[in-house]
Amino acid sequence: MGKVYGKSVQHYVRHLWTSQLRNPSQLRLVVALLATWIFVQYCTGNWLLTGRAEYATIRDLKEEVQKLKAKVEIHERRFWLDPLEPIFQYRPKFWLGKTDDVDDKDQVTPYFLANFVNASDKDVYDRRIYIDLGLHDFKSSVCWMMQNYPTKFDLVYGFEADAKLHADIHTLASNITECVKGTSAEARGYKTHEVLNTFTFYYNFVGAEDNNKSSPPTRGLSQFVRDIGIKENDFVVLKMDVEGWEYDILSRIMDDGTYKFLDEVFVEVHYNHPEMHPWHWYIFKHSRAEIQALLTRARDLGMFIHPWP
Repeated sequence: MGKVYGKSVQHYVRHLWTSQLRNPSQLRLVVALLATWIFVQYCTGNWLLTGRAEYATIRDLKEEVQKLKAKVEIHERRFWLDPLEPIFQYRPKFWLGKTDDVDDKDQVTPYFLANFVNASDKDVYDRRIYIDLGLHDFKSSVCWMMQNYPTKFDLVYGFEADAKLHADIHTLASNITECVKGTSAEARGYKTHEVLNTFTFYYNFVGAEDNNKSSPPTRGLSQFVRDIGIKENDFVVLKMDVEGWEYDILSRIMDDGTYKFLDEVFVEVHYNHPEMHPWHWYIFKHSRAEIQALLTRARDLGMFIHPWP
């Protein structure tokens, strides 16, 4: 539209100019048309907006405006995020002596996304979904999320690959009851029988892609997100503790766009650093600098991602 309109203005101005502008009203009209043409050129991005030569349609301009708006939203959300503090091994409370628990999770609670947006608003979000990669014994993360995360999840998916911890969800009924009864989880609306009916347990590794030859089989996270039918209007929280595989998984979901379906991500990052050797972290191949770069890339893309202790 911009190009066509601008071209017609140019032709009309040229016609008036060659007619020798016989009266002042024609001169004013030429000035007005020139101003209109300049305005159209500016608004369609021909001059100042992006450095592209020109835009063929107003739709192109709107797309660029949407991209700029998305960048602004990313920077706004960065103000809500906890700082990345590799010097404290992403565990500032422990390294500053404020807790004796190296796995203390209270450091992340002020930065929950649901502290800043109303995740419970059903006019905005159809479903609230929690995915736990590295379930362990249910108490360490799922129960903690039920008791601390400021919204009630409608669906919970849990993965665990350790055979010692593997169990059918119904055998965990006593743990669920203990987690819910008389706690903040109960106040949030959780009930044992509802959790049993909405919780799906998988005995699998999770990786960047499917691998049926591993034992137990590996589920690719991107494929899993597609398989369970997550939509853009779902509110999805993901926690990842996959013993070093987080680097490959995060890289994959950033490359293929799956990250856009995840509203918030908590990830325990594993790396080889002398201060973490007491916890046997010398087995991991990536450096702390590589992990820091990975988390920074994720935040630059707009992921609401936190280190999980």
